[in-house]
Amino acid sequence: MIRAALFLLVAGPALAGPELPTGLAAEPFDRLVETQPGGERWLVLRYLAPDLPGTDYAAVVPDLDFLCETEGLPAAAEEGGIAQVVIVLMDRAVPRGTPDPEATQFIGSYLVGNGVCEWE
Repeated sequence: MIRAALFLLVAGPALAGPELPTGLAAEPFDRLVETQPGGERWLVLRYLAPDLPGTDYAAVVPDLDFLCETEGLPAAAEEGGIAQVVIVLMDRAVPRGTPDPEATQFIGSYLVGNGVCEWE
């Protein structure tokens, strides 16, 4: 029982999402590497952000940029051969590529060259 409680105390903070510039809360959802028809490899990082409804795209751009720089670039370097990083903030779990008109999703797409995220 004590071991389980200690595990939860130690593991709990590690599961928390990054602190975003706007203060929006976001939890990592999934990390996918997708090979495009032309052979380019894209890294897709998706985050759950339940407070997105009522937010506009311009308001979350700093968060998308931040996530690319702090999470996307290191993950792209780890994966190797990544041409583009796609950051997705969504208010609910939506299977990749599946439309959900009720969901709020904001997407930022970045070229990753020279160690920087370049807005696509």
